[in-house]
Amino acid sequence: MVIRPGSADRSFKVQIVDDVGVPVTGLVAATFPALYALRTSTAPIAFGALSDLAAIDSAHADGGVKEYSSGGGFYRVDAPDSPWATEDSDIRIAGEAIDLRVIAAPIDVTKGGVIPRVVVCSKTTGGTALQLQAWLEDNGLKVDLSTLDPAATCAVDVYQHGSGVAQFALSTGDFGSAVTRDVFEAEEADPNLTADRVYDMHVTITYLGIAYTAIKSFTAIP
Repeated sequence: MVIRPGSADRSFKVQIVDDVGVPVTGLVAATFPALYALRTSTAPIAFGALSDLAAIDSAHADGGVKEYSSGGGFYRVDAPDSPWATEDSDIRIAGEAIDLRVIAAPIDVTKGGVIPRVVVCSKTTGGTALQLQAWLEDNGLKVDLSTLDPAATCAVDVYQHGSGVAQFALSTGDFGSAVTRDVFEAEEADPNLTADRVYDMHVTITYLGIAYTAIKSFTAIP
């Protein structure tokens, strides 16, 4: 799992097993192992006092725990923010109790975990208009560009599928003040697209000095 430095209110799914690997069910805060984050660059960070969440979809509460109804010894645990404050790799959520072990996926805290997701919509006007939205997502959440990097940029090149020559391009100026909304939005009024042909859109968003590129194919609708 990859999360960004400074992430807040993170919840994780862990499994509790006994000393021979059998899943342990029915645990509550009072019987749960004491939890902490094992970082590679600093001392372990304790989760602190644990408490029972009312439901599996309850609001985040540091130290909150709740068993999944599907069984198998799986639990939701709500972590404090301090283990993810700075970059690190292979962080482990661990637990300490007699005959109980915590199994959890390793966590990397890095600025490099952003994945571009591109949404493209072409108007049904014989290829005479194209609308574009582009943004960055981190672990399924939209990146707050307006706060984290107001200087973020977006560049777009559109190619007819199989061609090495760009049909047209868009640059940051074509998106106006889009970063105040965390979404780059633009409309190309006359892209000269041919109906029923497939095009490839190369979208590059540069965020905190790192370029992230996605390719989105679409068909010009007559």
